[in-house]
Amino acid sequence: MEKSPRSTRLYSDVSVLSVHNLKAKQQEIQADRYKAILTVIGGFLYMSFLGCQYVVGTISPYLALYFDVDSSATQLILPLIFVTNIFVMPVGSQLAIKMNPKVLLTIGSLIFAPMTIASTMVTSFGAFLPLFSVGFGICNGLTYMVPMQHGWLWYPERPGLISGIIIGGFGIGTFVFCLVSEHLVNPEGISSDDQDYEQVVIENVPRMMMVLAICNIATAIASILLIFSGPDPSSVAEVAKTLSQNAPSRTVSGDRAYLIA
Repeated sequence: MEKSPRSTRLYSDVSVLSVHNLKAKQQEIQADRYKAILTVIGGFLYMSFLGCQYVVGTISPYLALYFDVDSSATQLILPLIFVTNIFVMPVGSQLAIKMNPKVLLTIGSLIFAPMTIASTMVTSFGAFLPLFSVGFGICNGLTYMVPMQHGWLWYPERPGLISGIIIGGFGIGTFVFCLVSEHLVNPEGISSDDQDYEQVVIENVPRMMMVLAICNIATAIASILLIFSGPDPSSVAEVAKTLSQNAPSRTVSGDRAYLIA
């Protein structure tokens, strides 16, 4: 059945308007390209901060010496971080979609910072464990999805690449902070068989923990400054939906290709 002139004109007007809106949206994203790049860099940095939680595997023996507890006690640190993270992350994932990234990252960092700094000042492992593990776990759970969520918004056509770059910071952070912690706690590289080993470690553990905390906080602040809220995908989604409802299959296919190009 042939389309009436009115129907054809209506379709033409909708298609032109939709494509115009789509092009305008893409131009807006192009103008903010620097924000997109900075967001990915900031996300990488923020993940390197979160990756510091795995430094616990390296520093556990030193913490056991400092707090004079069995090494099995320090093995509770990482599981407690994970448990806290599991309970908080569902909330954080929802907030990452609804809140400004800078605000949510700031909230997480404000929870992490005082608890972690306080953990460097206590002399009891019973006090250290909840301060360090719960503070890190809450921060991780609240903010883990923020860098990726906004990286995806800036680069919707490359979610895999963006995820890989950002999550790569997790491993890099672990590697770097492990080296830093080893150097801080045992700068002379004294063997564990040396009679001065325990004394050197016990003296340097507070300094090591404080430097790590300061480095983490500085990295978090830099990340907050670099990460920008991604463009609202709703307008693009509405344009694509309008095209799919009103355009023939060939035109829709072309417009969708334009959308993700």
